[in-house]
Amino acid sequence: MRAEQSAAGASRFHESARAQVAGAATYIDDIPEVRGTLHAAPVCSPVAHGVLKGLDASAALALPGVRGFVSAIDIPGDITLAAFAHDEPVFAHGTVQFLGQVGGLILADDVMTARRAARLRAVPHAWCNGTSTRWSRC
Repeated sequence: MRAEQSAAGASRFHESARAQVAGAATYIDDIPEVRGTLHAAPVCSPVAHGVLKGLDASAALALPGVRGFVSAIDIPGDITLAAFAHDEPVFAHGTVQFLGQVGGLILADDVMTARRAARLRAVPHAWCNGTSTRWSRC
């Protein structure tokens, strides 16, 4: 390959570079929040592999400002992502396949309430190698 055909060491223009450098780029935190926006916080598995026996979000749902809990049972139809291999579930369902796998989302009026509720272990029981464990947030 000739040197002029190589991309290595060559500067490439990025479409948002000028706005970012000038301080004119719009970021997500710059956009006004729509009234009634709900915030989500994931509840993730602390175990790398296990059998998910149940989901109980009652403690989290009892907190003021918490509006709901969404998990695999709330998804109609196919629960897998449309990724390349189409083999990754949106939420853990039946089994936990990796450390940090999302079991569900807490929905609340503000981000801090959602995070606090997720810390209440909205998914209280999974079993890994026959040992009862507790889930916590990511």
